[in-house]
Amino acid sequence: MALFLPCNILCLHLFFFINSYGLTQPSHRFLKTPISSSSGKQNTNGTYKGGWELASENSGVSAMHMFIFPISNKVVMFDGAVFGPSQVQFSSGDCPPDDGVHCWAHAVEYDIHNAAVRPLKILTDTWCSSGGLSANGTLVHTGGWSSGERSVRYLSGCPTCDWIDYPISLSGIRWYSTQQILPDGSFVVVGGRRMFNYEYVPAEGEINEKNFDLPFLRQTTDPNENNLYPFVFLSTDGNLFIFANNRSILLNPTTNKIIRYFPILTGGSRNHPASAMAALLPIKIHDPDPNPTLIRAQVLICGGAKPEAATLVDKGVFVTAMKDCGRIEITDPYSTWHKEVMPTPRIMGDMLVLPTGTAGWNYADDPNLTPVLYEPENPKTKRFTELTATNIPRMYCSTAMVLPDGKILVAGSNTNYYYKFKDVKYPTELRVEKFYPPYFDPLLDSDRPCIISNHKGKRAIRHGESVAIKFELKKTNIKESNVKVTMYAPPFTTHGFSMGQRLIVLGKSKLKNVGSEMFQVDAVAPPTAEIAPPVISCASKCSLPRLENIDENCPANWLTVSCAPPETPTESMEFLARSWSVSATELSKALSNTQAVSDSRNLDKSTVSSIGIESSPTVLNESIYKSILRGKTIGRWLKDQKEKKKQEIRTQNAQLHAAVSVAGVAAAVAALAASNVSPETSATQKKTPPKTCAALASAAALVASHCIEIAEEMGADHDHILTVVDSAINARTNGDIMTLTAGAATALRAAAILRTKLQKGYGTKTFALADEKGEGKDSNMLIALNFVSKGGELLKRTRKGALHWKQVSFDINSNMQVVAKMKSKYMAGTFTKRRHVSVVTGVYCDIPAWPRREDIGSELKAYFGIKTEDRVIEFESKTNNEKQMWTEGIQHMLNCNANVT
Repeated sequence: MALFLPCNILCLHLFFFINSYGLTQPSHRFLKTPISSSSGKQNTNGTYKGGWELASENSGVSAMHMFIFPISNKVVMFDGAVFGPSQVQFSSGDCPPDDGVHCWAHAVEYDIHNAAVRPLKILTDTWCSSGGLSANGTLVHTGGWSSGERSVRYLSGCPTCDWIDYPISLSGIRWYSTQQILPDGSFVVVGGRRMFNYEYVPAEGEINEKNFDLPFLRQTTDPNENNLYPFVFLSTDGNLFIFANNRSILLNPTTNKIIRYFPILTGGSRNHPASAMAALLPIKIHDPDPNPTLIRAQVLICGGAKPEAATLVDKGVFVTAMKDCGRIEITDPYSTWHKEVMPTPRIMGDMLVLPTGTAGWNYADDPNLTPVLYEPENPKTKRFTELTATNIPRMYCSTAMVLPDGKILVAGSNTNYYYKFKDVKYPTELRVEKFYPPYFDPLLDSDRPCIISNHKGKRAIRHGESVAIKFELKKTNIKESNVKVTMYAPPFTTHGFSMGQRLIVLGKSKLKNVGSEMFQVDAVAPPTAEIAPPVISCASKCSLPRLENIDENCPANWLTVSCAPPETPTESMEFLARSWSVSATELSKALSNTQAVSDSRNLDKSTVSSIGIESSPTVLNESIYKSILRGKTIGRWLKDQKEKKKQEIRTQNAQLHAAVSVAGVAAAVAALAASNVSPETSATQKKTPPKTCAALASAAALVASHCIEIAEEMGADHDHILTVVDSAINARTNGDIMTLTAGAATALRAAAILRTKLQKGYGTKTFALADEKGEGKDSNMLIALNFVSKGGELLKRTRKGALHWKQVSFDINSNMQVVAKMKSKYMAGTFTKRRHVSVVTGVYCDIPAWPRREDIGSELKAYFGIKTEDRVIEFESKTNNEKQMWTEGIQHMLNCNANVT
């Protein structure tokens, strides 16, 4: 048996497990309904093979990325804004700015107990991003696609918290990169598409100016890349093990020097898109010495594909995935790879405890439905065991993770470009499952121990410190050799790799019987931060003040069950100190747990007008021509104007969020002050509250009501404010108050940084794009220019009559020429090939329909052409309206070119 601490190297709960690879065994008090034998199956010798439970029919979003907060036990699931409408919508007036998909959420907070979801607002695109749990319990999230490629985001685990986004914090484009925590609590981000370098995540709100070149990443790329999402692990000596494609190195993050090259792992490619799985095997702190000179670290990599697989699948040739594994001890200077073989081939499985699923975007087939258990201490030929299969295919972008009660949460799968639920072989999967591993065997119920000790909320465990753990077991005696104590860091999981996953088997100094069927084991915490990164640290390597002697989860002695509204003042000064505004009245009612009366005023729920000033169409035309004369293309001009508007909206939303957060903190303080003068408190304390407490309550109510009014005047939704206030006044612990305060302080800092950047970057006066819904020729011109500059998919006909899909866009280059930019479909259907650029001299609207297109809906399609230096290139658009947008936009560019030249 083993004691399991599923937290960020901090004891929050205690559980038991029986497998040395970190599978958890919960006590009875956490397992409300033990799984029945019918939920799984037993083999011929009676071994329990696990079982499946459908936890939710609809998670709302596809779980491309997944993470669990160790304190709240809430799971965050999200994909990216690029995938179109999901199954969860925001309330009216609460939509993200310029999300491109109206008001659909692409991130949710999922409750593992009741499957409830809360939509989260993504501000920049998180498609194929990276992340990790920080030392203070915040999810630090990096990179993504397009608007999110340089972003650093922060998400706390409080009930009302949402994403805080710094869109230009990173120096490089981090799409398909990997993030890893370091011994000092900071993070490193490695690689990304065409990013052959790495960088350290800056302190919150700051901007990285430097990254570190890593030629190793350039050397390991191939025509299909196969080195995306490199496997990165923190070794027990403080160095970084980095694996890309089929090669690996050991990097010193202090000197930024490569100190070792490992042997090549033969057989094929292991990183995305080949997508093998990798894990750092359990780290064992040897008994009884808590400070050994060497603590072994081993890495296991399983599955993958041949290097050419991604190219062949584009031609309809499916290559069987690999089934071999490589295992290496990275702390041994003379180590080599040792091969093992899985029962079946796998791509993009999740190596938490069991690998599940296969991979392939838009070309997925033959899902692997059977999880496999790997037991690293068994003889080499007896390490793999196939378990009970699921009936839900988990394909590309599915995820899995260990839950605090020992089950495995499995979610996601989307092989399509967007959310598709019909007319495809493998629809977008929103069902969520829980897998019960073999230690849920019903025959073990009578032997399952119950944890007595509760370390949640206690001070942080220091490195090398002894920790006493009590547990109850219906036995008269147990052997110390049968007890194991572990710590587990919850990972950030995406694309088959769990970043930051770390299981540590602690040392034991003593096991004793302390009562009838009661036992206590003294465990020894990890000796260094290289083995277990710190619980509390500062990401920018600065000192961080600690709050001493505060139990974040103790009942707050100042908070009563209900708070009476303040009595009518009887003294003049007391009267003048009161605020009799509508907000104060509603706050008093909220504090007394009564139904708040809706504000009779009509609040403008839309966002406040942007900082920039609207310009007339004439000025806009002049601005375009001046930009072209300065060498700036129309596409760049339009992009700059749109980015300015997005930044203004983002800044305004950040200010609204900060104002509402401060109002919540003020309401919590008002609840605290009001509870000290309530009749119940007076009766409990058997004394009359002093006048100071009444004055404090009055002042707190005034500040809270004023904060609410400010938030309303800034444009915050009235119902949303009341929801935040109601949640804040129900805070029950000191930890709740600290969380609210920290969230508000962070929101204020984020709003200030965005406001400063906006003022520095754009000044006080900026040109804004004309309203796309406006009337007039100039407004229509801007819409058409924006359309062709952004581009889209068109079917192109070659000289020989062959048809090819192209990503086409138009622009004016620095030589005042209109150019067409075309990209071909490439890996797994994405447009990633090199651009072909042609100079355009004319546009033709009367291209006849192409031969043999009548039978496939040609009446819905339209045709046009562009004249280049050597020929006319013909295109097919989906509708006549789309054709009109293309031709008018190109003609406007040609007119701009003629006017300038």
